[in-house]
Amino acid sequence: MGQGKGPGKGMGRGKGGRATDQAMMDMPTAEGLAMLDANGDGTIMRAEFLAETDTWFKMRDRNGDGVIAAANFGKAQ
Repeated sequence: MGQGKGPGKGMGRGKGGRATDQAMMDMPTAEGLAMLDANGDGTIMRAEFLAETDTWFKMRDRNGDGVIAAANFGKAQ
C-alpha cells in the first residue's frame, strides 16, 4: 500500500479499524476493490460485491433521504 493521505502521512498515526466513509471514497480503485474481496482470493465475486452495496449506498446517501443524486458525489460538505 502507498503512503497515507491523512495527517499522519502513513506513519502509523491513524486510529485503526475500518476506513472512514470519506477515506473509502478517496481510495485508489484497486485498494477500494480489495476491500470488497471478502475471501482475499484476488477476485470479487458477485456475492462479495452485492454484500457491500448497502454500505456503499449509505455512504453515498449523505443526507439519509434514501436517494442518491449527483450532489451525493464529490467532497463531503
